[in-house]
Amino acid sequence: MKIFFSHASKDESFVTSLIDLIQVTLELKRDEFFYTSGGEIRSGDKWLDRIRVELDKSDLVVAIVTPNFLESSYCHIELGASWIKELKVVPIMVPPTNKDSLADTPFNFSHVQMTILESEESLRTLLRDIRDNLIKLNYKVAFDDRTESVRIKRFFRESLNPFINKNRDIITRSKASLIKENQEQQLSLESLIEENDKLNKENKRIRSMKDFKELEQYDLENSNVWEKFESFAGNIKSSFNSLSFITASVFYEQYIHSGYFSEDGFHTSDLKAAVNRKEIFFIEDYNAYELNKDHPKVEKVHYMLQDFQYFIEENHDALVKHYNAKHGEDNMLDLDLRDFWVKEFSVTVYDSAR
Repeated sequence: MKIFFSHASKDESFVTSLIDLIQVTLELKRDEFFYTSGGEIRSGDKWLDRIRVELDKSDLVVAIVTPNFLESSYCHIELGASWIKELKVVPIMVPPTNKDSLADTPFNFSHVQMTILESEESLRTLLRDIRDNLIKLNYKVAFDDRTESVRIKRFFRESLNPFINKNRDIITRSKASLIKENQEQQLSLESLIEENDKLNKENKRIRSMKDFKELEQYDLENSNVWEKFESFAGNIKSSFNSLSFITASVFYEQYIHSGYFSEDGFHTSDLKAAVNRKEIFFIEDYNAYELNKDHPKVEKVHYMLQDFQYFIEENHDALVKHYNAKHGEDNMLDLDLRDFWVKEFSVTVYDSAR
């Protein structure tokens, strides 16, 4: 039987040091552990299948909750699977994460005693908690915190404290960057408002000189809204071209129906190729595929589609005139329509076998 450590791959160095401490201090064997950064998953292994197998072998799940953990879809999958299998979960909160950090996730550990790993004493508490849980599961463990004091002090000084400070620095820099970005956006907004006032004055002057038909034609010829629309669509098209062609269908299914893309029987090899490129991943419980929003190219398209939707909603009436002039009145300007994706993004959207 094993102890399953759920962690973010970006925290590999810290997690490996922590597992080394737990192993040596509690006198455990290495084959009693499983964690994805430990080399147990080899090239060619099916990641989700291997996780399922290892969870089936495990008595205890230790979740090392960090900022990277909270942003990882894979960590959420591991916790979800642990909950379904009714495994004992020991959450370890590493600052700057705390008990409130899981509030926006599906996992509520309010009924579980958590260890916030922030001091030498909290390390001793963690080791005692793991020892007590393992003893209940009939593991042979040994731990005397009086004799392990030097090892605990060294881990706190060389691994834990630097790791906490690094994450705090990242969050501090991120906040400063957001403040600066907000200030720049505020200045940009003020500039746009000033420009818009000038345009409104010019528009009133022109409208006093033109009849309705001439005004409509003037608006079509001088509006830059359509140029922005074509630029949006062109950028999204280019971004889709950098992804596997089948990923567009998974995008459409999730974007329009907020659901998974189920295997249709005709594109198995294409879907597996997209999984290998980590653009999507297979959800075995649903026999379906979901976007991997941790993939930078997938994340980019996701936010571009959101921005495009907002742009269309804000400029809908003006865009419809241009769209009908280009495609005819039988074609609708609607991001929810498959034909719209085909025309504007030049992608092929296959049906999900839902």
